[in-house]
Amino acid sequence: MPLPSNNPRDIEKFVEGQTGLFISLSTFTRSQLTAAVAARHPFRLALVSDGTSNRYLAISNGSAFYYPDGTAV
Repeated sequence: MPLPSNNPRDIEKFVEGQTGLFISLSTFTRSQLTAAVAARHPFRLALVSDGTSNRYLAISNGSAFYYPDGTAV
């Protein structure tokens, strides 16, 4: 299911509606999502303000950030 928009508040509300959990996501640009940031935030979701192809959520695996489809940010 595609996200409703790239607005951070809209994405937070969408995720909250899907999961029933209250969340607050940190917003980054693609250039800010370095390996050092991934190491400081392992297994965390982040909003990518300049995501491509309607991809605005990313998750860290502890060494890099990836979009939900597995593509590296």
